[in-house]
Amino acid sequence: MDWLEKGYETHHSVHIPMSNPKNNIMKKSLKNILCLFLLLPVFLTECNNVDQSASSKQIVEKYVEYWNTADFAGIENLLHTDFEIFTSPKFESSSGIDHFKENIINLHTAYPDFKLILDEMIIDVDKAAGRWTITGTYTEHGSTPPTGKSIKVKGMSILHFKDGKIVDEWISGYVFKASVSISRPDLMTSDRHASESE
Repeated sequence: MDWLEKGYETHHSVHIPMSNPKNNIMKKSLKNILCLFLLLPVFLTECNNVDQSASSKQIVEKYVEYWNTADFAGIENLLHTDFEIFTSPKFESSSGIDHFKENIINLHTAYPDFKLILDEMIIDVDKAAGRWTITGTYTEHGSTPPTGKSIKVKGMSILHFKDGKIVDEWISGYVFKASVSISRPDLMTSDRHASESE
């Protein structure tokens, strides 16, 4: 080539852009904002679950209060219209808020010092589980004459929530048998023989 033959020298310069501190800061900021947007739904979901769990805890505590006081003010705001209780051993259903109130009133009539103590509670968004102790003294007329004897029964319950209210309770415990054994031992004997014959 002519320009080579004439001894021309060539110089090639390569431009390497220097890192701009402002650009680096902007990139990091955009990256942080992107991460925040990605994590925001998870964070909001967790916050919502925490709020719902806290609300469920308050509902359970108020429910226990109904058991202990038989004062049912505002119960329609706590129990669902489809409320049911399933009690061991056969877990047959006892349906309705009115039926629940009637059972609690009868319980307090027979056991004026009736007390339900919540020993442990586990709360989730749509359910709760509890371990409890029931105490009471059979001193008033219930279905049978009073005996003056006391009961102390332990059991467990699982509650389910629907529309922010308790829709059912599953009770596992010998509440009925313990109560009957004090007030009517003869019924317990009959019940035991019936179980053995099965």
